[in-house]
Amino acid sequence: MPEMIDTFRPLMDVANQTLGVDKLHAQGITGKGVTVCVIDTGIAQHPDVKDRIVGFMDMVNGRAEAYDDQGHGSHCAGIVAGSGVSSEGKFKGVAPEASLVGVKVLDSRGSGSFSNVIKGIQWAVENKEKFSIDVISMSLGGPASQSAENDPVAQAVEAAHAAGITTLVAAGNEGPRGGTIGTPAIAPNIITVGAHDDKGTLTREDDGLAYFSSRGPTTVDKLTKPDIVAPGVNITSLSHRGDGYVSMSGTSMATPFAAGVAALMHQVKPEISPSQVKEVMMQNADSLPPVNGKPLDANQQGKGVIDPVQNIETLTGQKFDSI
Repeated sequence: MPEMIDTFRPLMDVANQTLGVDKLHAQGITGKGVTVCVIDTGIAQHPDVKDRIVGFMDMVNGRAEAYDDQGHGSHCAGIVAGSGVSSEGKFKGVAPEASLVGVKVLDSRGSGSFSNVIKGIQWAVENKEKFSIDVISMSLGGPASQSAENDPVAQAVEAAHAAGITTLVAAGNEGPRGGTIGTPAIAPNIITVGAHDDKGTLTREDDGLAYFSSRGPTTVDKLTKPDIVAPGVNITSLSHRGDGYVSMSGTSMATPFAAGVAALMHQVKPEISPSQVKEVMMQNADSLPPVNGKPLDANQQGKGVIDPVQNIETLTGQKFDSI
């Protein structure tokens, strides 16, 4: 059974500054004109996002208007695209002017069927042109017991990738053991996101891999995963009740952060392909500091921590102040 991926118990203001996202915002790189589809528990009509929810599909209860009866999807949506209006800009998302499409595939307990997840992905692909969907963010998964080629959920995200949608999936929270990447994060072409811990500081020297972040290789195909890691510890984002905020940790939080960065990349280069987004993200990622003198390997951190500023510099040729 697929479930949301998070360890409930983070700080967007710190994460955005640590990785230089605030510098991009200052240059007008805010995700405007880009649409991100969040496939999760829904999206609440929180003041930070409600005016930019351009589409919604409820695979669980069949409701027409956007809502979230669990909270996980709203939290993820805020990390992608929250405006920060209810916090005077403190808890702003990575792409605060991006549009959102919500696809509810998980119920009020945060669980659901693989068939609904597949239907949700297929719906996003079928409605790509209608809602101008550029990016899919999926912070959900389940145990991977077969190859990606034979796994129907992995094949569904591969189809989204092939349709031209940059698709990011949470690695899972089964670390620190190896071989714990879930499905559909096992899919080879999508961007699998693990979590790193910025320790709530603006310095990079104390950063580390989140203990819970799932490690590769994938169980059957033995692929190196995750591809990158992003902030996933103590991330403050939208509550699904009222106009407040809550904190959570997990690769669930890292994935929408990376999806927000993907939205910024699509803004500055609208013709970019999903494969190009992945390539640029991986080539610019920064390795985490060694642990006890030993470097982390690729099945722990992928290529390393996502570097939003370097990604945009690569695509635009424009230089920003160093982080």
